[in-house]
Amino acid sequence: MDDTGLSVAAWFYPYQLAYFTTRLNTVDLAVIPTSYMLLYQYFRSWKSYFFATIGFCLFASFIAEPIFVQLSMYKMMRWEYWYSFPIYLAMGVFVKWLVDKIERKYG
Repeated sequence: MDDTGLSVAAWFYPYQLAYFTTRLNTVDLAVIPTSYMLLYQYFRSWKSYFFATIGFCLFASFIAEPIFVQLSMYKMMRWEYWYSFPIYLAMGVFVKWLVDKIERKYG
């Protein structure tokens, strides 16, 4: 999703933590996947997972992203904070569905 947003100029990163990439890889490859992993581990039923994921999505969209903007790590061009919420939620639901499916088949 990050590459899509960058390619359509919805946002950009004024500076990079790693000089060889235009993405914020620490968030894309570590923070978000780890957050979903912890949610999945501690909230096993669909109902509890869904509500915990909503909490995480609200935090990521309306607290974490504005902090990144204030720290000038993230510059929004054609993007609003509330656009991120359904994307984070869809990713979380997809992750739970996929892991549950794999666990039923191979677990």
